[in-house]
Amino acid sequence: MITEFPALVYRCPGPHDGPHGKTYATLPVDAPEALADALRAGWHWSLDDAARGLVAQPEEVPEDAPEPTRADLVAQAEALGIDVDGRWSERRLRQEIDAAVKAASL
Repeated sequence: MITEFPALVYRCPGPHDGPHGKTYATLPVDAPEALADALRAGWHWSLDDAARGLVAQPEEVPEDAPEPTRADLVAQAEALGIDVDGRWSERRLRQEIDAAVKAASL
């Protein structure tokens, strides 16, 4: 868990070569609020978690963090490899994200 700021979070794919034959990107975060936003948008605490396709667990996101926006959900879905249909509701986006996360954990 990140407790000191500024810090980096990670996402695959990206411009840098990384573990498990993947590429990764980094994003600097400078406050707990920025960290919560990044986690909701599909970024990860560790490079290894990002490379393995894991997602941040809900209990890792601060309770007072704002709800993710539609843009955050779309970004997270695309990071998971979901082909997003612009007509989908936020509920459908969440269902597709949950299904992709569950499939990745099997």
